[in-house]
Amino acid sequence: MTSIIKVDNIQNSSGTDAISIDSNGNVFRPNLVSFRAMPSANINNQTSGIIIYGDVTKANWGVHNLGGGYSTTTGKFTAPVDGVYFFHWMGYAHGTNVGNANLGLNGSNMVASSYVNAGSNDDNYPTINMTALLKLSANDTIHAYVETGAIHANKDRSAFEGYLVG
Repeated sequence: MTSIIKVDNIQNSSGTDAISIDSNGNVFRPNLVSFRAMPSANINNQTSGIIIYGDVTKANWGVHNLGGGYSTTTGKFTAPVDGVYFFHWMGYAHGTNVGNANLGLNGSNMVASSYVNAGSNDDNYPTINMTALLKLSANDTIHAYVETGAIHANKDRSAFEGYLVG
């Protein structure tokens, strides 16, 4: 025997929609936690510290900050709830330098790393990508940072992004 449940909305006990299903069967989660940040301006030759992607307003690039978890001031994402999160960071090695960027948890603790050697050609800016699927607790913070070498982030081509998987 097959059971069928027909609903258009699922709400929490206070009446806030948690999940909506339209007439075509598309499922929407209006309170989805997600961000995509890009540099406000090109970041050239950053050799240490947190890589701050300060723009979450370029709508034509899909840039957003749903749930407000990403800070354009600190470059850190703060998890609003316990769960599994997916993160991706993309930048470039700067010029002829080695580029080594990591994701850090709560101000330290490398949880993902990327490395590239730009070689000897000054016009060579190889792409550095880093992804991580992490189980976080509420209020944990994630940030991208330069460990060694030099990083370049192009304001129209680089991004730091993440979302709550569940």
